[in-house]
Amino acid sequence: PAALAYDWKVGVEIPAFPTHEKETTKLIDFICDKVAFLNLNELEVADTKLNVLLDRGYTTKDAYSYGVLGSVDFALVMIKYASTKNLRAHLCTAATKDGIQLMERVKNRGKIVARSFDIQTQNGTFIRGAIYDEKPSFNYREQLALKNKDIEVRRLRVLRTRVCQTLRLNKMDVAIDDVKYRLLCSRKVVVKHQDAIRVLGLIPAIVEEMPTYDLFEIEIEFLE
Repeated sequence: PAALAYDWKVGVEIPAFPTHEKETTKLIDFICDKVAFLNLNELEVADTKLNVLLDRGYTTKDAYSYGVLGSVDFALVMIKYASTKNLRAHLCTAATKDGIQLMERVKNRGKIVARSFDIQTQNGTFIRGAIYDEKPSFNYREQLALKNKDIEVRRLRVLRTRVCQTLRLNKMDVAIDDVKYRLLCSRKVVVKHQDAIRVLGLIPAIVEEMPTYDLFEIEIEFLE
């Protein structure tokens, strides 16, 4: 009721549970004269919930998909039923969510968290310079989890001061990354000053990564 007080179009969005025909048709009957549309999302299993859904009799479409078998077909049936109630209904498949919605969310987040020196690509990823004091190994993430954040950030503050003094940079040009415990700057800075960075015993790199909390790496080019 509160949402209907606004002057924009209001809809309902639910996952398409293939075993919930009675509940879904009942919902459609209830909302058909109250909202403008219904969105049905293809039901997906997450790794953490996979066993729970399997225990309830669900299975994925194939070995490479998180989409639940029968969810899309069920959604199409419900869309047809909604049309008999003059309710506009839409289907959002797992492929659409992964290929379009996810990337749009990444792009929007990137616009918010981007630093002044970041280059944001058409796909929403960041291209930036990075300065490591230790080259990441295959178990890099596990090693990071073992470190004390407060200690690492204090260490990086000292390191940033040293780098800025040596390269004659403003502190605003070099940021502390408290997720991967490294220094971040523009690609131009690490390319121009790569020799001086190496003299400091540090490792310059150009990275492309997602603007997510874990800064998932797409590519790392070490300037060696």
